Amino acid sequence: MIDASEYFLYLQEQQVLICQSCQYCLQPNGVKKHLQRKHSADVRKKLMSYAECLILRDPSKVVVPVTFVSAFECLKVTQGFCCSICNSLCGTIKEHCKAHRWTKVRLTFNSSNVLDRPWWKSQTIQTFFHGTDVKYFAVIDNNPPPSHSDKMNLLNQMLESAKLKDKELRSERDIVKEDKGKTENSPWLGRMDWKRMFLGRDMKRLVMFVERS
Repeated sequence: MIDASEYFLYLQEQQVLICQSCQYCLQPNGVKKHLQRKHSADVRKKLMSYAECLILRDPSKVVVPVTFVSAFECLKVTQGFCCSICNSLCGTIKEHCKAHRWTKVRLTFNSSNVLDRPWWKSQTIQTFFHGTDVKYFAVIDNNPPPSHSDKMNLLNQMLESAKLKDKELRSERDIVKEDKGKTENSPWLGRMDWKRMFLGRDMKRLVMFVERS
């Protein structure tokens, strides 16, 4: 039994259908073609039947939010920009410069100081459709991706945890344990009956003590 909600998400208010794997809305007349390209034949018929039961608006008639809204589930979240001159939203500053006929911008667009320019500011955005029907709107991302510093902190924590674990394992190897076969610390411990004598002792510390005395 095919569960359409595993593949699609229908937004009742906007009357659009989101493909969860592609993270954008499907054109009303392009659902069949999309299914042929992106989904296997065993689920295609069921999903097409589901989509045919829905009211889907043409992209030109879909009203996008004009104020900040929470990010829509399953739609791709993009870190874009808001133009300080006209308040337009865009995916990249370079593409928006054409609208203002800015041909000479003293800035490399992939440089880190792009966010600090007075003509634009960083803005989290989404769009229902892609391609020629892109219309960005500002959103608040409730689940932002981890920052670089967050990733580095997590990595350092993992490394420290690995070091402590490795230290514990090395210490355990130096402790004389009960005879469990081939995993004993040394065959001589069993032959000389030293295993019983030194059971639970740290052999590394014993050796250091003997060497000092």
